[in-house]
Amino acid sequence: MKINERLLFTLYILGALCVLFGALGKLEHWYSAPGIMFIGFLISAWFIILALLEIHQSIKINFQEKVLWTIAMIFFSTLAGIYYLLKKRKDILA
Repeated sequence: MKINERLLFTLYILGALCVLFGALGKLEHWYSAPGIMFIGFLISAWFIILALLEIHQSIKINFQEKVLWTIAMIFFSTLAGIYYLLKKRKDILA
């Protein structure tokens, strides 16, 4: 299943921006900062779920790589997400 690339990029960027602005707001003691961060985490989780669905349905990579992508997306979602979108997505889905 190939998910729209524009949707994945939008979710990644929007989630990262919301989390960053929420963190800035927490530092500045803004009233709505926790809500902004929560929305950012939800958007990021949605991105991670869609990316992992795409990875696990691929026939180009083996089981061990799928497990490593899962671990990377869960624990290092910012770095793994941008690496997946910019470099590896074409190889995994090709």
